[in-house]
Parts: sequence; C-alpha cells; structure tokens
Amino acid sequence: MKGTFADLCGMERRRGLILSKFGRDRLTARLDQLLRSEEILKTTGAEVTRYCEEQGSSLAQSTITRILKYKPVDYSSLKGFFLAMKLVLEKADYESAEQESKDHDWGKIDPYISGIFRTLVERKTSEFVGRQYIFDAIDDFFTANPCGYISIKAKPGVGKSAILAEYVKRTGCIAHFNSRPDGITRTEQFLESICVQLIERYGVNNNLPLPPGATEDGRFLNHLLEQAAQRAPESPVFIAIDALDEVNLASQSSGANVLYLPQYLPANVYVLLTQRSDVPLPFHVFVPHKIIDLMGSEYTAESSQDIELYIRAQSERTSIQHWLHLQALDKEDFVTQLRLKSELNFMYLFYVLGDIEQGRYQDLSIQHLPSGLENYYETHWQLMGMTAQPLPRSKIRIVYVLATIEQAVSIDHISRISGDDVLTVQEVLTHDFRQFLLTQNIEDELCYSVYHLSFSDFLYRKDIVQAAGVMLEEIMLQITNSLWEGVYGDEQL
Repeated sequence: MKGTFADLCGMERRRGLILSKFGRDRLTARLDQLLRSEEILKTTGAEVTRYCEEQGSSLAQSTITRILKYKPVDYSSLKGFFLAMKLVLEKADYESAEQESKDHDWGKIDPYISGIFRTLVERKTSEFVGRQYIFDAIDDFFTANPCGYISIKAKPGVGKSAILAEYVKRTGCIAHFNSRPDGITRTEQFLESICVQLIERYGVNNNLPLPPGATEDGRFLNHLLEQAAQRAPESPVFIAIDALDEVNLASQSSGANVLYLPQYLPANVYVLLTQRSDVPLPFHVFVPHKIIDLMGSEYTAESSQDIELYIRAQSERTSIQHWLHLQALDKEDFVTQLRLKSELNFMYLFYVLGDIEQGRYQDLSIQHLPSGLENYYETHWQLMGMTAQPLPRSKIRIVYVLATIEQAVSIDHISRISGDDVLTVQEVLTHDFRQFLLTQNIEDELCYSVYHLSFSDFLYRKDIVQAAGVMLEEIMLQITNSLWEGVYGDEQL
C-alpha cells in the first residue's frame, strides 16, 4: 500500500480533526511503519478493538482497517481510533494529538459552508436520532467503489434532508442545499456554491471570483473536481447535495443532468444526493450509483426503531408527560400507537407532538388522532374552518399566495398581493397556520415561508383546490402583477 498517513491528516477540515505538525509527523512515521507489515497491521487492529471494548465503545475491525488504509469513515470513528492508538504510539505522540483533538469542536460544520446552509444543518439535526444503518450503507459503498453517487429517495417527510444534514455535520463535507423557501433552486446557484467551496478548500484554480461562464454549464465544475482529486489523491472528495426535486430545471439546458452533475467522476470523488421518490429527474451516469430507497421493505424494521426512538425522546417533555397522564396512557403504548399513526413519517411526528405540546389535543384520545401526514393536513384544514360555508375566501387566498410564491416574504408583501389587510394576514399566519410556517429575519423584516413542501403538495391536491374554490391562475396573476409593480411601477403589462 502506498501513501502516508499525512494524506489522511490532510482531511482534517472535513473530519473535524486538528493535529499539530509535530503530531502529524509522529503519527505519519508510526503508521508508515505499521503499513509495511501486514502482521503488525493485523495485531494493531486487534489491540485497538480490544481497547474500545474495554472502554465500552465500539469500533469494528473493518472500520479500523478502512482508517489504516486511508478509506473514508465518519469523524466519530476517526476520533475513537486516535484515542485507541495510545496503545501503539509513544506517550508524547499520543498526548500531542489528543490534547488538540480535545480542544476541537467535533461537531463543527466546515467553515466554507455558507451561513444559510449552516443554519439549515443545525435546524435539521437538532433532534436527529438513529439512521446508523444508512450511514453504514453510505460508508460501505464509498469504501467499495473508486468513485460514485448515492441517491437517497423517499416520500416527503421521511427524513431525507435530515440524514444528509447529519452526514454533513458528521463529516464536514462540501455541501449544497436546494431550498424553495430560501429561493435556492437555480442551477447557477449550485455551481457557484460548489465551485467556490472546491476552490477554497483544495486551493485549486486559485481564482475567485469565478471566471466568466463558470456557472453556465458543468465544464468548470468538472475541471475543479479533476484538480481536487489530483491535489490529494489519497484524500477522497465528498460532496452532499440536498433536494434535487426542488431544482428549477428551467434554469439549465434541456436534456442535461440535473444541476449539470457529471456523468463521469474522477477517482476518489463521491457525491451523496437526496430527492423525492415520486419526482422523475434527468440524471444518467456511467459510474457506480447506489439508490437507497427509504420506503423499501428492507428498511422498515430499522425505520420503525428510529421512529420509536424519536417518540421516546420527545415524550420526556413535561407537556407531553402531562398529556399522557391526562390520557392515562402508558409511555410504551403511546410510542407504539403513535408509530403506527405516523406511517413512519417524521414530519407527521413533528406536527402532532408539537400540537400535543401546545395543548391542541387535550380532549382528544390517541385513537382519534389523524393517521398519516395527509390526513393530518386534512384534519387541521377542517379545524381551521377552511371547509366551512360560506368559504373563508380571505384566509384561503392568503394561504395559497404564500404557498405559491415559494419564498420567504413579509406580511406586508402578502397583503399587497392578496389584497387583504395586514391584520388579517397576520392572524392567519401567526394563529391558524403557525406550525406550518418558517419565520426568518431578512433585512430586519420578519418573513414567512412554508416549512415543509408536503403542505404545499396538500394544498395543490385537485380535490382540495376544487373544494376551496381556488383559481390558481388568478393567484399567479396577482403575484406577477405585484412583482411587475415592484420593478416598473404603474406601467401596464
């Protein structure tokens, strides 16, 4: 095996690992010695495994072998490996590396990831649980192949984005999050984001701002990937891209791969993708490509365990404990019944547990809670009087304007588009549909957007549109007129 441990240490930004030059040199020399002998390598792996077992932690032999052979693993395994290496390193070597690793925030997201993505990662991972089998599958694929793509597919609300965000948090890899509420849907935005990160992290091209034409197609991205792979041949390049289904395909050439993702990848370049399973996308590649379908039967048992783990954790909250007491409901019965109600959908749990906390189900038993995310939306729609006669057209119009505009906007802006007064808009957004909305402070103004696109999907269902008496064409015209007036004033279209 060729190469030195310095190559692995060169991944310290992505791994969340900081070592001094002294520590790197000593570790490099010692591991080079280990790598010259298969027998020593085998013995060392056994010693490290034994140490981990004694400490009550787990570090599989296969993981240790991957680390010693410069293969990708998550930073928590890498950290555990270094702690265990005190069995085979001189005391000075170990203490130098350990002290600096203790001072580092292992969960720190890479500094090259933009602020809006950092916020998203933190929000998506704040209550993350489980999914280790998915990370193991990712790890195994990346280890077994010289390059390639992994696509995680599922229905809305199952947790695709949370998994990718947790992966970014664990590895600190290069990342891009497509997001309609944040207005990040265009291919040129993706290309600019990824190209800048590649340049800043790997020192390739050394050209900022980007050269003309860099975001017009995929050629410059391909060039940077080649350079990054050559710059550190033993250090894999990892890229994570969320929500391909939210990309505006009109922002790129017809027939091209979504986001101009390369059909071929250089060796040691790996890309993790997420997308909805019900949205076909142009994506054809000639490198290894693994699809992880979270809706597949092979993941049902593990997904059920993750759902139960999440419910147990949330049920420790005082307000939920109080509700369980009022319902005379055993905690484990609650976990089991709510898992069945959820249909293994984390977004359903997010809403229902939030409603329980807010006291919305004081007089409702768990048997009468809605089953599944779609039914939950329907139940709330009815509770808010959206199907009453006569129809509350003002409320309906406000909700559809916000869902249709697909970006964070202020109450004043919605008021101008819908023609409703500011107080009415505020009441609808902050009272009737608060749990479905995300608030952001943009240029010192509070703005609102739909929290999860599954709610927009519900609103656009044909039966809901017809029952609500909504004319989507009229709403689009109102939005267009508002944008026109903002740019051209009173000139006629």
